[in-house]
Amino acid sequence: QLNAIARDPADPANTWYVATDVGVMMTADAGATWTNATRPLGLPNVEVDDLKIAAGTGYLYAATFGRGIWRIKLTGSGAYNIVDLDQSFDRSSQAFALNHSMQIAGTISTTAPAWRGQFWKDSKDPTTWKTWATLPGGTFSYGLAINGKGTCVGYADTSAGVNHAVIWFPGEGRVRDLEEEDANRISLAFGINDANIIVGQRFNNPFVHLPDGTGFWNIGTFGGAAGAATGINNASEPEIVGYAETATGNAHAFRHQGTDLLTPADDLGTLGGNVSKATAINDPGQIVGYSTLPSGATHAFRTTPKKAIDAKTDDLGSLGGDSFATAISDTGLVVGKSYDASGNLHAFIWDQNHGMQDLNNLIPANSGWTLVEARGICDCGCIVGFGRFNNKTHAFLLSL
Repeated sequence: QLNAIARDPADPANTWYVATDVGVMMTADAGATWTNATRPLGLPNVEVDDLKIAAGTGYLYAATFGRGIWRIKLTGSGAYNIVDLDQSFDRSSQAFALNHSMQIAGTISTTAPAWRGQFWKDSKDPTTWKTWATLPGGTFSYGLAINGKGTCVGYADTSAGVNHAVIWFPGEGRVRDLEEEDANRISLAFGINDANIIVGQRFNNPFVHLPDGTGFWNIGTFGGAAGAATGINNASEPEIVGYAETATGNAHAFRHQGTDLLTPADDLGTLGGNVSKATAINDPGQIVGYSTLPSGATHAFRTTPKKAIDAKTDDLGSLGGDSFATAISDTGLVVGKSYDASGNLHAFIWDQNHGMQDLNNLIPANSGWTLVEARGICDCGCIVGFGRFNNKTHAFLLSL
């Protein structure tokens, strides 16, 4: 049922918000297409009886049934504010992760040109960034993950051209090489929790790196040649996720605890196809990633805590083509990337009420951005990733 309509003063001919019994719908093209804007606006999933936009303020007021009156700051015709994390027009940047303090890890191209790890201390002020150094004699570094303390991990090359897992602390001006045992061994760090336990890939196998001085622990595969640990949470006994190949060479997602070798009980299965990979886990224990279907298509998934992949309940769908989940908040919101029916790669957000939504439909119209991949999300709903802006790849931050 339609209860009220509010036209955006910034674009009254095209941008309308409609109050319904199940939330708020929004159109940016005079009703040709509609988007469920309830979650992006930060509203509860309840009946909305009235809507008003206060002229000159940019605020939308929503009167809900049983949950009071809500005030939401609008940004053009989109539900999210978008911040370009790289104010330079002559280089490229990517954001890969953020923590609950809104600190961000990523990478940025330098004039060399070479990529350098990047740390944004305050996402509200993109100028508060710090660029990582490289390893002695190396040419690049990548920041891929960040914990709640602002400590980052990733990888960098050595003077011999070998990639090594590295850790970077906000108070230091250098990266530390985690690879102390074998200078010729390739290692990559993909995740870190608040206890500074690091996970990644070393010599094509998943590893756990402990901060107690015992270093790397190879946790093996399901009988195959390769795998990687991609995420770790802050549970009392941390849960590690990733993927490992079986004896037939198919990668399967896993959930694991400790430093012992993987067992068949760690195998999360698939969405019905042959391959699955886990990319992230939240503190409650929900895991996201992607898996092939019996048809051969690839879809993003989200599991129930402590459960294997269930093809009936865990398939998150897509925007029209293959989809890949990359991150999950502790509240269960999922972000990632998906191809649409035309073959364009777009960033998405997924939640239980609205399913998968193209983030490009939730930012201000005519922003100049094409959001390609969302890589991190925190509990407040803020999202980081990268997209195309002014014909360059730029890191972005989305906030409500």
